[in-house]
Amino acid sequence: MRDLKEAFEEAVRGFNEFRSPEAVAELIHVEGDAAVVRMRGPFCASCGLYDYFEDLAWRVRDLLGDEVVVEAVDRVGDDEYLALYRVGERARVLREAEGPTAYFGSGRVEDQPRRR
Repeated sequence: MRDLKEAFEEAVRGFNEFRSPEAVAELIHVEGDAAVVRMRGPFCASCGLYDYFEDLAWRVRDLLGDEVVVEAVDRVGDDEYLALYRVGERARVLREAEGPTAYFGSGRVEDQPRRR
């Protein structure tokens, strides 16, 4: 498996190339199965603010091949947030407790999981 810090650094670079200047991410700290990322910017008012944090989680998830969740987001200033990301087993437990907000299946996003 790829190093967590390297994966977040790469994901942040890709995120910033795509999202800047409306949102700019900066890796602050990595320890164990957690990473803290600062996000700044005017953000798109019509988009869900949380989508920015989830976008970065998806990028890291793709690089690591493991579960990544946004555990907490804290507003720390005007247009500035700190996001805590959790990776691996603990992330899977958090995801199961909350339940995913969207599933990707059959080439489309579904709001709710299908019950089997």
